[in-house]
Amino acid sequence: MKPGKRILSNSFVQTFLVRTISTYLRFVHATTKWETINDDVPQKIVRENLPGIGAGWHGRMALLGFSFPRPETAFALISQGRDGEIMARIIEMLGLGTVRGSAKAAHKTRPKGGVGAMRAMIRLLDQGRRVLLTPDGPHGPRMRAKHGIVALARHSGVPVYPVTYAVRNRMVVRSWDRFILPLPFNHGVFIWGKPVRIPHNADKKEQEKARRLIEDQLNAITRQADEIVGQTTIEPDLLTHPVRPV
Repeated sequence: MKPGKRILSNSFVQTFLVRTISTYLRFVHATTKWETINDDVPQKIVRENLPGIGAGWHGRMALLGFSFPRPETAFALISQGRDGEIMARIIEMLGLGTVRGSAKAAHKTRPKGGVGAMRAMIRLLDQGRRVLLTPDGPHGPRMRAKHGIVALARHSGVPVYPVTYAVRNRMVVRSWDRFILPLPFNHGVFIWGKPVRIPHNADKKEQEKARRLIEDQLNAITRQADEIVGQTTIEPDLLTHPVRPV
């Protein structure tokens, strides 16, 4: 095992990282002056106690959980593995639940594999909860929606709500998703898009149309958010082949 992986496998190191990062993100959010565009969308979800599927790009997941007015009612889908474990613990420290892989507690649902995760999210949606996905995760291509979110919306009957944010002062990590690290004492904006509904009997052509609609909406509101705070927009990956259905 490489030294870096050995260090990250240490439970003390993991706990330190989780507490440090979650505290930092709370501090950034608290010291940022926020505005929300299309705020009626999340407010209606909470006011009428509606289920919803939030969709935001992987590179902006640092503060995405704060987009929900009541984050404790939302569950984020997190990939498995060591990095996913650390991310899941950070998200839980921020007040959200997680969906990964056997149920360990009321706020965590851990079925094995993608099919199990899909079933867990459908159960949560049936209970009136909200789930949050990054449709280009966990490995990209960047800012290109995959078909998994379409399948979830089709099988659950719950609409997809595109959501994004941008901040004026940030650092951009040279990762596949160009991960954005927001800085404290900032100005930021959350933007909600229009809900996308996918009929249960949608054929492959209709499903692809819905996937493109989610992707196009997310990219459009992301560009809008960056323009509002005066930032340069990170562009989607160029596709050399179509996004494959799941």
